[in-house]
Amino acid sequence: MTMYTTTWATLSFDDRPNPANRGGWPVRVTALSVTLGTATAPGVTVLSATSTNSQVTDDVDVALQSEIKLGDHVSVALGNDVTTHGIVTSVRSDATSPTGGAPSTITVEISLTDPSASVSYDESRVQLLITTARVVNALVALVDSLVAPTNEGHAVDVATLSDVHRLESVAFDPFDDANGPVQVSSRTLVAGQHVLNPVI
Repeated sequence: MTMYTTTWATLSFDDRPNPANRGGWPVRVTALSVTLGTATAPGVTVLSATSTNSQVTDDVDVALQSEIKLGDHVSVALGNDVTTHGIVTSVRSDATSPTGGAPSTITVEISLTDPSASVSYDESRVQLLITTARVVNALVALVDSLVAPTNEGHAVDVATLSDVHRLESVAFDPFDDANGPVQVSSRTLVAGQHVLNPVI
């Protein structure tokens, strides 16, 4: 089972130089401040530029800070059915409190593994699918199948071959934001049993 966090972010080109390239580095010109033939002087801005490295920046709810980590793999939906991949390279620890009562956020930066895939998407809104955890051999059910019959916890409605239903108490871990499954544990529940989904 794979746990995801989904969010929207902004894709742009990194405007910070790479200090490892001491002999210079390629740039992407974003604006010209003078015209051809114009005289210049020290301190006059001639052009503006960024690096050629694509970067995704997202301000996520501070409640997700413990879930998103450096090195997490990210699927980036660029639009028009174009998807590429990236890796979380920075998770800021200082939270920002927006005005208007919105929840506090932290800034997360993601570098794309294939920068060429994003050359036409500067300053675009993109959707992120961040892989936050993986569990091997997990017992899962849809989160909508969980019911709370008592104050003691949650359960799932199990259907037997004779169409007899019984409530099976379960414990569960956080669910997958992207697809809706939840990891459950129970003393008697096993893989392959039919669990009813009351939402369907």
